[in-house]
Amino acid sequence: MSQADPSKTEEATPKRVDKQREEGNVHKSTEVTKALTLIASLALLYALIPFVYAHLQTVFSYFFSIGFETSLNEDTTYDLFRWAIFELLTILAPFFTFLTIVTLITQRVQVGKLWTTKPLIPTFSKLFGMFNPSKILGALKKMVDPSAGFKLFKSVAQAGAVAYAPYIVLRDNIDAIPMLFYRTPEEIAAFMLLTAFKMALYASIIFPVIAIIDYIYGRWKYKDKMKMTKQEITEERKNADGDPRVKMAMKQKMMAIMSQRMMADVPKADVIITNPTHYSIALRYDPIVAPAPLVLAKGVDSVAMRIREIATEHKIPLRQNIPLARALYKQAEIGDTIPEELFQTVATILAQLDRFKNLKK
Repeated sequence: MSQADPSKTEEATPKRVDKQREEGNVHKSTEVTKALTLIASLALLYALIPFVYAHLQTVFSYFFSIGFETSLNEDTTYDLFRWAIFELLTILAPFFTFLTIVTLITQRVQVGKLWTTKPLIPTFSKLFGMFNPSKILGALKKMVDPSAGFKLFKSVAQAGAVAYAPYIVLRDNIDAIPMLFYRTPEEIAAFMLLTAFKMALYASIIFPVIAIIDYIYGRWKYKDKMKMTKQEITEERKNADGDPRVKMAMKQKMMAIMSQRMMADVPKADVIITNPTHYSIALRYDPIVAPAPLVLAKGVDSVAMRIREIATEHKIPLRQNIPLARALYKQAEIGDTIPEELFQTVATILAQLDRFKNLKK
């Protein structure tokens, strides 16, 4: 049962899901993006350790050796600043590029193919609605919602991991830090690089766990929020398929038009096969038009009675044959020739009519 609205018990229809996607309302977990980005950063850092080490070694070698012998003035300071920025960007550029690609892929996997700018359009009703007392009350209710507690748990766990990881690494290396004063620039760069990698590795342990929990919980929360009431589903079907009353009226109108056309063809019939009261089938045989008799009209009950009335008005003969009437009604459609297995029976009836007797003579 939906926690937000107990009446919303039905799963969201594909139409509602598609509409929400067009509005940019889709499920995506920021924790999954964080976890994958962090793991990708560590993997890239591990792969680029020689590259980063070489550049850090160059920077440290300059500042701890050559840099002491450089006299600073306007030109040298500018060149030094530009060189340092270039080295820093050289180190960070692969990470920024790779992490941007990882983030885009992560979002695409979670959301699918979607591009919309609607979430960026400001909604002034929501902006001014912030001062509505009911909105404020709703915000206060959300503070005691289980999702608020889950967000707090995530924040505390992540902050704890990020804070505890440096503590562990620095605690294990506390004796080595003062000795860096006697190390070469290359050794200092290697120590800093290894220490940073350990800190990131220890801090990242909790992130995949939180990401999995957040994705499962967020997916459930999103589907629960998207649920619909039975009335909403009924209204959606009406809008998609049309109002059943309108469709029924249109169907009745079409049937009336078809009935009028059918009745207009009854006077052209050669014979009416009857049940005698429940079924009436109007047949016409013209060898020039078709090789077998055609069904011009058929009907049951009131329609059958109307066919017989028109036939009587135009002096069209009526022939009672219960098995034949039922078979013609079930097996032959209006405008079609009669089934082959009924040829002989119908031919016998037609041969008894004056019109066909005259043709034989």
